[in-house]
Amino acid sequence: MRGIKVNAQRLSQIRRARGLTQRELAVSAGVGERTVRNAESGRRVRLDFLKYLATALGVEVLDVVLDNDELQISLQEQQRVGHILAAIDCFAGEGDLSEFINLGTSSILVNMPGAPHVPFAGEYRGADGLRKLEDRNQQFLLRERPPEILDIRASGKLVVLSGQDWFSAIPTGKSFSTWWQQIYEFDEGRIARVDILGDTALAAWAFQPG
Repeated sequence: MRGIKVNAQRLSQIRRARGLTQRELAVSAGVGERTVRNAESGRRVRLDFLKYLATALGVEVLDVVLDNDELQISLQEQQRVGHILAAIDCFAGEGDLSEFINLGTSSILVNMPGAPHVPFAGEYRGADGLRKLEDRNQQFLLRERPPEILDIRASGKLVVLSGQDWFSAIPTGKSFSTWWQQIYEFDEGRIARVDILGDTALAAWAFQPG
């Protein structure tokens, strides 16, 4: 996720008033010294790192940012990502899409491109559509390992996750791993659309007999 623009002068003043060197602040906050140097030079810093710095200095994040509106947007983005990750954990662990249903609009659209004989490929709309997708996944896919999320990006109304999954196709018994990207589009704080892009050729192979 994008970083926050820091009030570099204010951060440096607070650190010095606490009698801390940049290295001492970094150790206290549990971040790298480079993060402190970047913050005090006016560079953008990840929101979670900035929270650690503020906590170590005994102040609020609001006290060390330049733009409160930007902070609020970043907090909202972070909250959206947290909700999505919790829903993914629920689905990966229990095959349950109810968390996604709760996060989505009434007309949420999930788009999963793929060959016609891949049983879960297609478009699914609304709560009924997600339940249909849930049923198809349980019928045709066996998860072999938890998903590995490798990259998270959030900007405005979009959250983009990239990662890898490991499955076996129940009808054929073939195991396969797939790299994927999930693009979440929000509307009024709820998920309106999800595009799930992956290795469609590999999935097609896994569901072909022989």
